[in-house]
Amino acid sequence: MEKNRKWQTAGEVWKENAEFFVALLFFDCFSFLCLWLLDNRKSGKLAAIFVLFTGVIFVFLFLNKLKKKKKKFLYFQELLSDRNHLNRELNTDVLSFEEKWIIEKLREKIEDIEVEKKDKVLALQQQQEYVETWVHEIKTPISWLTLMLENREDEMSPKVYQKLQYMNVQLQEYVSQILYFSRLSYEHKREVMEWVSLRECIGYVLEEYEYLLTENGISIAKDLKIKEIFTDRKNLEFILSQAVSNSIQYRKEEKGQIIFSSYENGEKLCLCIEDNGKGVSEVDLPFVFEKGFTGSNGQENKKSTGIGLYLVKKLAENMKLICSAKNREAGGFRLIIEFPKVEKEEIV
Repeated sequence: MEKNRKWQTAGEVWKENAEFFVALLFFDCFSFLCLWLLDNRKSGKLAAIFVLFTGVIFVFLFLNKLKKKKKKFLYFQELLSDRNHLNRELNTDVLSFEEKWIIEKLREKIEDIEVEKKDKVLALQQQQEYVETWVHEIKTPISWLTLMLENREDEMSPKVYQKLQYMNVQLQEYVSQILYFSRLSYEHKREVMEWVSLRECIGYVLEEYEYLLTENGISIAKDLKIKEIFTDRKNLEFILSQAVSNSIQYRKEEKGQIIFSSYENGEKLCLCIEDNGKGVSEVDLPFVFEKGFTGSNGQENKKSTGIGLYLVKKLAENMKLICSAKNREAGGFRLIIEFPKVEKEEIV
């Protein structure tokens, strides 16, 4: 790298002073030719001495300009590596007046950018605090709605009760999405790693979606060869809820099914959530984790936001997990989360 930089600097010096060096060489050649044409020993010696002298001058000037160029390069490299050096007194032997003026303007611009950055960070923090406060406050009316639906079912018509239950589940899901979406930009994550029972986590999520699962005639199957996983419980429950929600949303008309399975795959522990629904077209499959992507199924379902699987992918990345999606051969969609294999003796 250093050799390449030296040659590059030499080339830059030659380009910047090309006219002067060419004029010097032309004058050298012209003078040598004139002395040589005199055709005597004295003129030949003078021509050789003149060529040697002008050659030394040429080399001296070139090396001097190369040295100044190198000083400027090192100085600017130092400035780029540490912006605090912009505030010190500039070396007049290295920089011209125009270059010092540029440095001063650059320093002022950087200060403006830093002030603007601080303002944006403060605004983002305030927005995050507001979102969390809003989520906390909105949970109260949602809890009242849930309580009312549990205790006043006999006072409502089946149709009204069905719509309210659907709205209740959707509200809870949207609130969770907003909360997790706002937390993605946190510098310090809030994962609490512990041994989590897969059966308990799955049961908790299914309880939340119990009404929609029953209403849509979706059955549940479990094949949990791995009973416990070392992970964050809340994040895992959110991932499971998004998978269940998608399975309900993209179910087929006939009787649906969601299958939960866990198994070892080498040094990984895999959690798989699959269904027998519509699945995803092979064209859309590589993009299912993109933010806002709904695909052909989303075009049919106008309520699709394309944010659920995006959040699943981001949460998985934050926890250093591998998240992938496939279509089932028998039809349907399969979401696979790969956890690192951890032994209990390794956890302090």
